[in-house]
Amino acid sequence: MSFNYKKTLASAILLGAISSSFLGGTNAEASTYVNNPTNFLANPNASLFVPHLSAMNQRVADEFDVTKNWRVTEFKSTIKTPIQDVFTMNRTRPGTDITYTSIGFSNLGKTTFKAHKVIPMKKGKTYKLNLLYGLHTVGNAKAWIDFNGTKVEVAGSDQKYTEEITPDADMDYVITMEYNALKYSNVFLMVGFDGADQDGGITETSSVEKPFVNTPEAKTRIITGVGEDIGNTVRIFDSSNREIGRGTVDRFRDFNITTNRDLVYNETLTAIQYNDKGYESDPMTVKVDDTISPDQPIVKAIEVTDQLVQGTAEADSTVIVRNANGQEIGRATALFDGSFDFKLAKKAKEGDKVYITATDAAGNESTATEVPVVDNSTPEAPQVNPVTDLHTTVSGNTKQGNCEVTVEISGDTFTGTSDANGNFTVQLGKTYQARTVVHVTSTNQAGKVSPTTTVTIQAEKRTESPTVNDVYDNSPMISGTAEENATINVTIDGDTHTTQANAAGNYTINMGKNYAAGSTGSVTATGLSGKESLATPFVVQDVTAPDAPAVDKVTEADAHLTGRTEAGATVDVTVTDASTNRRYVYQKVADATGEFDIELNRLFPVGSQIQVTATDPAGNVSDPTNVKVENSIILDIDLDEVNSQSEEVTGFTSRPFSDYTVQIGNAYITGTSDANGDFVIELDELLSLGTVIKYSAQEGTDQTTVKTLTVLPRRVTLKPLRAGDLDISGSSDPNAEITIHFNLNAPITVTADQDGNFSYQLAAPIKVGDSVKVTQTLDGYTSPASTSGVYTR
Repeated sequence: MSFNYKKTLASAILLGAISSSFLGGTNAEASTYVNNPTNFLANPNASLFVPHLSAMNQRVADEFDVTKNWRVTEFKSTIKTPIQDVFTMNRTRPGTDITYTSIGFSNLGKTTFKAHKVIPMKKGKTYKLNLLYGLHTVGNAKAWIDFNGTKVEVAGSDQKYTEEITPDADMDYVITMEYNALKYSNVFLMVGFDGADQDGGITETSSVEKPFVNTPEAKTRIITGVGEDIGNTVRIFDSSNREIGRGTVDRFRDFNITTNRDLVYNETLTAIQYNDKGYESDPMTVKVDDTISPDQPIVKAIEVTDQLVQGTAEADSTVIVRNANGQEIGRATALFDGSFDFKLAKKAKEGDKVYITATDAAGNESTATEVPVVDNSTPEAPQVNPVTDLHTTVSGNTKQGNCEVTVEISGDTFTGTSDANGNFTVQLGKTYQARTVVHVTSTNQAGKVSPTTTVTIQAEKRTESPTVNDVYDNSPMISGTAEENATINVTIDGDTHTTQANAAGNYTINMGKNYAAGSTGSVTATGLSGKESLATPFVVQDVTAPDAPAVDKVTEADAHLTGRTEAGATVDVTVTDASTNRRYVYQKVADATGEFDIELNRLFPVGSQIQVTATDPAGNVSDPTNVKVENSIILDIDLDEVNSQSEEVTGFTSRPFSDYTVQIGNAYITGTSDANGDFVIELDELLSLGTVIKYSAQEGTDQTTVKTLTVLPRRVTLKPLRAGDLDISGSSDPNAEITIHFNLNAPITVTADQDGNFSYQLAAPIKVGDSVKVTQTLDGYTSPASTSGVYTR
């Protein structure tokens, strides 16, 4: 015997039949459950088996149909039976109009189920429920159906449930099917309605009447109609459910509403009436009509040469062109701004009259506009042959024959006539400059003037060469004369400079730098002809004296004077002896690199004056360079040690009578060393550890670099060492850290007391030949070492 599982299960559900062995496998302990709420939808013609739960997760538009849109919030079973095999929605019982949703099974093991249907109800409306339900259980099972608080736990099949509700506020009416069953039990729950019963299911009626709405007119903003009670509000919605206007019912029960936009032909509007309690009527829908014909189109005369129809009409209307016989010869749609511009589908002739109408979307046609077809075309612009600055005629073709030709050049006017083929030649009587503009028009026999053809006279003559004034090596300027307003181009040493001559023909260019004497360049001019002139060459003149010569240091031990100047310059030297005041004169020519070396033939004492000049081959004399014979001893300066107990700063310079500068903090001390180079600076107070002293020396043009010295702790005072002593002691700055190096042993560290005394006990007596080196460290600064030794007993 064959067994169709799905079909048999469906039959069991429909009939409410229950069998304890229906599903078989009574000992199955596996669990199937639904934890997340799910909306299930069923196709009445589909199998009960649903491949995937998500396929049922949809929303149905009819919210009052109790067989649709059930939401399962709980389903658990110890037997792995899919919920779609036991729960079905929107089924129709064969041979009847009864439609239902049900859950039914025979032995799902231990199982629980809960699902609900939500029916939104609005305040002020009346809802009548005329439903069918069924409930059966076998075994250890509890099941019930809850109609929004009215709970049914015992029932048979096709029980009736009726209820009438008028909510005072918007609410959700909830129907719940729920069971809790142990294994080997059977359950059947069903909710539905009989479609054959005209009152079956759920009906909704409103306590507020629908408003009556007059048919609105497109392209207006007015909606009128009749309401129910004075003071009721009527709201208008478009097809997207956007409110576009509202108004109040007046004392005559009428309303007149202004919308926030123009109404569109054939759009559907919805009107809803609200009373003073906020109750709303059922919606009244109305379509917008259009009964008004468009205005006459405004149309330009049609030019026979282009056949274009141009003008304005009602936006989006169909513009139709008909000839005198009523035949359509063109059509187009006006744009959103009402403009149209299109070509006739069938050509019209000059002198014809056409008739243009506009038809809106509702089929309303405007009165026709009569438009003439005209010929306002002008002759084509004449073709003109090239004209050069050597020509005395202008020639070309007027496209039409026998036209009058007018030529205008620089305020002069010339006329001529074209032949039957349109060819013409107009005599000018003279030549004109290149780049001059020529204007040519033609006038046909109807007196219509063509557009102007313009040509520019081309260059055939070369521009005259410019003149160039002298160019000097001490100036970046170059100047001269050329054709008026000509473009001037200067080339020199690979550089290019450009300017324009003024109306008088003069030009001046700042080249941005001086060029060396002897540099060569050229200047060209490009005038109105556009043809560049021949180049005018130039050479940069030398009018710049050499720089003052650079003279190397000369000492009392030097018998030569060396230096540098301009290559090839003549060097003149005058030396005034400091001891005799006698003058000595020397001369020599610098070599190709500008170096010079002059033999003095004698030694000059320190302080002797030397003056050196250079004269270039052009006779330009430099400024003099003045130097003195200097000391051959290298200038230097040194300071003696400065420590925390120094009351003066002493030092010396390598040359006697040298100037010195010593900076201590913000104080600058200057002076001159004595004949031995020594100097002493008395201090007003002892200097702090770490003080930095900067110092330098200067004599004449010689100057040392700036040196630095840091104030350190004083050297430690050691008591004499004698053979047999067992300690090393002495004095230092108070609280200083004392480091003792005894012979070659590792250093020993002790700390001086607050009076600066320190002592270190030795493990063995001091003997002849022992030595010691001691330093002190204070605030991170370490003194120079004090040393001592034992040389006798």
